[in-house]
Amino acid sequence: MKSKLLITALISCSLVMAQDPIFDPAMAISSIGVVDSPAEEGVEKIIDGDTATKFLDFELSDGIGFTVDTGGISSFATSMEVTTANDFPERDAMNFEILGSNDGASFVSITSGNIPCIIERF
Repeated sequence: MKSKLLITALISCSLVMAQDPIFDPAMAISSIGVVDSPAEEGVEKIIDGDTATKFLDFELSDGIGFTVDTGGISSFATSMEVTTANDFPERDAMNFEILGSNDGASFVSITSGNIPCIIERF
């Protein structure tokens, strides 16, 4: 049985918290919706664990969504960390929704909310 996590974010601010990561850069990640990214700033940068890299999507009309195949491993998140990039604060995420699935086809909303804006980059 596959476990996947779908995360969507709408563009414009950020939040920083800490816990042990539930994602591993080796996990399969795929984007949801239309994505227009420079080659070096693709969707795989979302969970690479490197705050010096970033995912950039110039197609903002459908938000930013992605799924992560956890390889059948169930995880429980207690916090979420969003790192701002080095350039345009107006591209930072402002809202989020996390959905979970046991089969990779039917997703259930787990939580959603606002991401408070912070001034400092990274």
